[in-house]
Amino acid sequence: MNGMDLLQAMRVFARVAESGSFSAVARELGVTQPTVSKIVAQLEQHLGAQLLARSTSGLKLTDPGADLYERCKGLIEQVAEMEASVGAARQSASGRLRISAPAAFGEAYLAPMLFRLTRRFPKLDIDLILNDLWFDLLEDGIDVALRFGPLPDSRLIARKLGTSRQACLASPAYLSAHGSPPQHPRELEGHQCIINILVTPTGRWTFADGRDEFVVHVSGNFRTNNIGAIRQGVLAGNGIAIGPVWLYDEDVRAGRVATLLERFEPAPLDMHALYAASPYQPAKLRAFLEALEQEISAAPVLARTLLPPAGPQPLPSRRA
Repeated sequence: MNGMDLLQAMRVFARVAESGSFSAVARELGVTQPTVSKIVAQLEQHLGAQLLARSTSGLKLTDPGADLYERCKGLIEQVAEMEASVGAARQSASGRLRISAPAAFGEAYLAPMLFRLTRRFPKLDIDLILNDLWFDLLEDGIDVALRFGPLPDSRLIARKLGTSRQACLASPAYLSAHGSPPQHPRELEGHQCIINILVTPTGRWTFADGRDEFVVHVSGNFRTNNIGAIRQGVLAGNGIAIGPVWLYDEDVRAGRVATLLERFEPAPLDMHALYAASPYQPAKLRAFLEALEQEISAAPVLARTLLPPAGPQPLPSRRA
């Protein structure tokens, strides 16, 4: 029985002791009477002691049961006070919060969210550092960093926020100047490709068609660590790139960019929030993480391309 199950079992047992009835507690909880009986039986098995005895007048606490009931009351009251205290702290997020995030994501989604967050918590001060480079959080005084892609070895806490789907993309201008669009990942080897040196420094791009995986080695005359700069290169017709769907969604819908190789989806990128391990999570950090997860759920593009999908969602499609 884990900690959460044990606490819940103690709560159920305490209510049975107070009401003297399995059925009454079952009605309170909206479960069946056998379910309540089973929870108490599991608690008795866990503790190795009989807690309740049946008599002609109903349920009666045994001596160990009476002792446990008194202890449970105190413990349950302490947990309730702790939950109320934490809830109050969540509503009073304050102080300076330094956040590092990729520039493109920060500009498009994070900054607007943070403006709303500071209106909600007027005593919260935000330092937003937009940079695709890795920071040493402790050395640079960063409270939390958002990163896409593989994580380096670290003692930081990595909270996964979702998985970012990617697409292979090019502008109509590039495609008209270089003949037919590639029909298979292997054909990329003959094209000018824009390479993300943080995610694929060796120029090896991975695709999958649902059954097989294809790894191709691409090359080009422009490499950068910034996904916003890669997008500018794609829009300018400088080459083919792989990038997160959320970044190009409007470009694809407007026809400024075409998706390629739609049967072969590029490898996705995990998105994490990184922060220092601590037995206590500050209210300002907790408020930020909760707001960020709400933003991901509420923004249609992010909900479709970042949240762990219940099933594959179609990419916006405008074929070349």
